[in-house]
Amino acid sequence: MVAIRISRHRNALASGPAHGLSDKFVVMYSGNHSPVHPLTTLLAAARALADDPRFVFCFVGGGSEQPKVKKFAEENRLKNIRCLPYQPLNELAGSLSAADLHTVVLGDPFVGMIHPCKIYNILTVGSPVLYIGPEPSHLADILASMGNSPHTARVAHGRPADVVAQIKRIATLGTRGDQELFARTAARFSVHTLRPQQVKLLEESF
Repeated sequence: MVAIRISRHRNALASGPAHGLSDKFVVMYSGNHSPVHPLTTLLAAARALADDPRFVFCFVGGGSEQPKVKKFAEENRLKNIRCLPYQPLNELAGSLSAADLHTVVLGDPFVGMIHPCKIYNILTVGSPVLYIGPEPSHLADILASMGNSPHTARVAHGRPADVVAQIKRIATLGTRGDQELFARTAARFSVHTLRPQQVKLLEESF
């Protein structure tokens, strides 16, 4: 069995005994659980990894689809799934940093209508990213702009085996991520960068 690299960037969410995350590679979905972010492919990957004690899937947040995540875990007797509520805003950075790999999910029909803005916070904390969703999309464009970093990946919906393969691949990498690249990409979309551009566009429209 290939050794995996577990992040040392732990906070109370991951290091405490309550959730059993401290010695696991944590795959996290954090945010709104809604129909526009279909989780079936990610859940199927969790089921495929049910017998691998190295991995745990942590679903943090709420929404209409979270009960379905809990039901899926119960019906399949999956001990590698944790469901946690939304974390306090002042603890968001710590919560996001508890993940070894973040997942961002976008349903195929919602390109151009929905953009999961969680990607910007994820880039800020420097966590590896697995995007499950269609291409082209703005999310795919962002990851492509990072030069196909080994700490990022995209998988289409309905391909849980590919999700499993990417999770295992990223888990073997020796670093948390290319911190400079992630920070530089996040800065491109920061309010300090975009606000002057927005003001300029508004001024030029008059």
